[in-house]
Amino acid sequence: IVIVGIGPLISLVIGAVFGLLVRVLPDFSVAELIAGWLAWMNCAMAVFNLVPGYPLDGGRLLRALLWLATSSRYRATRLAAGVGQVFAITLIVGAALSLVDLPSVDLPRSLRIALGLLSALGLWGGLIGYFLLRSSIDAYRAASLRERLGRTRVRDLMGSVPPTVPADVNLDEVVVRLQQRPSILWPVGRPLLGGVKLEDLDRVPRREWSRTSVTDVVERDVFVEADTPMDEALDRLSI
Repeated sequence: IVIVGIGPLISLVIGAVFGLLVRVLPDFSVAELIAGWLAWMNCAMAVFNLVPGYPLDGGRLLRALLWLATSSRYRATRLAAGVGQVFAITLIVGAALSLVDLPSVDLPRSLRIALGLLSALGLWGGLIGYFLLRSSIDAYRAASLRERLGRTRVRDLMGSVPPTVPADVNLDEVVVRLQQRPSILWPVGRPLLGGVKLEDLDRVPRREWSRTSVTDVVERDVFVEADTPMDEALDRLSI
């Protein structure tokens, strides 16, 4: 909540500072016009970002509050992304309304004002709505996938573990062992020191293999416990 809220807060502070400058600068001067424009733009940006349309700051703030209420990051993301989709579709509808005349039927005053504001955004609002819609849909799908993965453990998806490579062998011997058992990653050492991959060997010149130990290229902290949820394992793998 603090991290997301600091952006709009800074925009409001900057807008307030330029607003104060407008009061002290000479009327109708170039400096006053620039300060007034910057004050209006920063305040407008802060208000727009606070709209609860994920992934805008307002949508992320809504997700943080929903996360606090539901204790589920992924459910909160799905709910906030749903609100973001509604907001994005509203902007796209406003862009469509800007191309046609508003209906002459007797509409409530508040509705006509809302439709007028939406149509005033024009095609620019529709473009923003399109990108927000794409982002919110992607966020919804990603959260749904990660939520399903959270119900799966690493042991449910893992394959057989390849033979452990001794920690005291050189890279020439490591290559021979790796060719005997195709795998993405081989464990190194007992007790476990880390893992080694073919690209780790490729970083060492071939003429240096006989003088380079596997412990010189081992990648440490590359393993997770078998009972770790898959969504947490993905976070570890992406680091």
